[in-house]
This record gives sequence, C-alpha cells and structure tokens, in this order.
Amino acid sequence: GRPAPGAATGPPAPGPPARGPAAPGPPGSAGSGTAAERERLAREALEVYRRARQRLATGDFQGYGEEIERLGRILERLAGTR
Repeated sequence: GRPAPGAATGPPAPGPPARGPAAPGPPGSAGSGTAAERERLAREALEVYRRARQRLATGDFQGYGEEIERLGRILERLAGTR
C-alpha cells in the first residue's frame, strides 16, 4: 500500500550544513583568528610597545631591543604569519 501521509518515504533530507568554528584565513591574511584573539594580541602589542618606549627613555637599550623583538613576534601572530 501507500505510506500514510507525512510518513518517511526515503532517506532523510539533508539538514543545514554543520556549523563549527570558522576556519582561519590563509597565512598572512589579516582575518586569521577570532576578533577576541585579535583584540587580545593588539592589547598585548600596545603593552609591549609602551614598555619598549620606557626602556628606551631610561637608556636600557638591551631591554628596548628585547621588547621590540617581542613586539615583532606579536605583530606577526596578529597578521597571521606565524
């Protein structure tokens, strides 16, 4: 006989695509990472920049260089290149 109205007649229809976390952009894209992560990295970069300026102002050139290296690593992560 015929199936009752509303009864399944075959495989279930596919639902909407599964939604997981958004994939990061390609390396080097400014859009990699979440907005929260980019904000955290930007704040960290600002803190390191301020420390570097303070060290420079006091003549601590070695400390200044270390902070600038740290700042560069943060900026590379922010830009998605690391």
